[in-house]
Amino acid sequence: MSAETTENNSITANEVRRRVLALGMNSIHRSYDRELKQALDKYILSNVGEVMSYWTLLDMNLKVQVVQLHEEKIVAALGGKLD
Repeated sequence: MSAETTENNSITANEVRRRVLALGMNSIHRSYDRELKQALDKYILSNVGEVMSYWTLLDMNLKVQVVQLHEEKIVAALGGKLD
């Protein structure tokens, strides 16, 4: 492999971090460990902006959980209210 090919295939440290965090979040979401799931919920609730930066890497079920945890904010942002 040439140096040029290697250079073109490299990813940034930030992208590696993003992928590793998304992988961990997906793994925790699928696990049976209640404490880890509670920690994930707290993370999602407190860091939704950061979670959104991983959105394309998250499993669909985890995306649904994010939306459920932030339902009131989403509805309010769309100009509605929950009954």
